[in-house]
Amino acid sequence: MAAVRVVTDSTAGLTPGSAAAAGITVIPIGVNLGTRSGLEGVDVGPADVLAALRERQRITTSQPPPGAFVEAYSDPSTDVVSIHLSGDLSGTVAAAEGAAAQADCRVEVVDSRLVSAGLGFVVEAAARAARTGAGIDEVVTVAREVAERTSVLFCVDDLDALKAGGRIGPASARLGTALAVKPILRVKGGEIVVEQFVRTSRRALERLVEIAAEIPDVSRATVVHLGAAERAAQLATSLSERLGLVDVPVAEASAAISAHAGEGVVGFAVSSSPAL
Repeated sequence: MAAVRVVTDSTAGLTPGSAAAAGITVIPIGVNLGTRSGLEGVDVGPADVLAALRERQRITTSQPPPGAFVEAYSDPSTDVVSIHLSGDLSGTVAAAEGAAAQADCRVEVVDSRLVSAGLGFVVEAAARAARTGAGIDEVVTVAREVAERTSVLFCVDDLDALKAGGRIGPASARLGTALAVKPILRVKGGEIVVEQFVRTSRRALERLVEIAAEIPDVSRATVVHLGAAERAAQLATSLSERLGLVDVPVAEASAAISAHAGEGVVGFAVSSSPAL
């Protein structure tokens, strides 16, 4: 049975050190800031996106080029499980599938139907299974089971960035703007949907914690943000207390995610998977 390698994209938010230690190959997403282009985690980080947002530069993202996947799948002595952000939000899954069809090794592409730290949970669990000697089919099963048990929710100051990037419908964006309310969003079925609107940022954080508490048997949580460190820390503390978790890490959202969510985004991924 061939050894299994796990591949993902940079929106999973894994640090280079943690990815290397876990044996995970990370393919960077392209980020375009005004006239400047770069690769997430290589040339562009969250701070660059934050500065561009404040300067009102046009920000776009692009899926990795096919060659990046071809290179990641180039070792014929190993099998590969390639796990990526939702195919409804990016062409990354399709690009991975195209390269997989040409690879000299067996490659299974998994659409996590998630983003950010939620994707990270899935990738880390799959890599853990691979390190214990699981075969490719078992690693795929672990990835899909963890994805099913993982939820991602977040709140934003406004929906303009998500609307501009086509990540949310214009009707929802118009409603949020018209009512001058704070939207709480959920990644559901691979898409970003409005969970509800609340009146204030404080109530948004409270409601996020309430929703997390409604999810049974949560075993892990991570908070992500862009330019909202204080609110993120508050959310992490509240989640830890409400869910009985010893540690709820706080991290900046990846550059590609930040580009579409905008400054002030705060959210979390939680998982109830025993595989973690």
